[in-house]
Amino acid sequence: MANHCNNHIEIYGLSQVSKSEIINFFDTYENFNYMTDWVESFIKPEFQLDGDDRSYKYGSKWFDFYISEELDDDELIIGGDSAWSPMIGLCQALSNQYKCEIRIDFEE
Repeated sequence: MANHCNNHIEIYGLSQVSKSEIINFFDTYENFNYMTDWVESFIKPEFQLDGDDRSYKYGSKWFDFYISEELDDDELIIGGDSAWSPMIGLCQALSNQYKCEIRIDFEE
């Protein structure tokens, strides 16, 4: 049986520009075959994570997500399922690039 991880990601302290950029980034997910390629197409090289395991570098091989924008102007909520592990690496890269606060809750 496959192991799915349910993620709830809250992002705070975003400017309107950074919020819009993150939403646009998530809209491109379907254009990529691999999670790492998707993230690294967007995250500036200086904020990309080190590591040899390209499958799980940013948290998972895949992420089936939704975005909720019905919050304050400087907030986003992203939720959804990933394979095996939470999206910690993705959150870390987004936080590094946008200097925002991110809270992630997850359960397997």
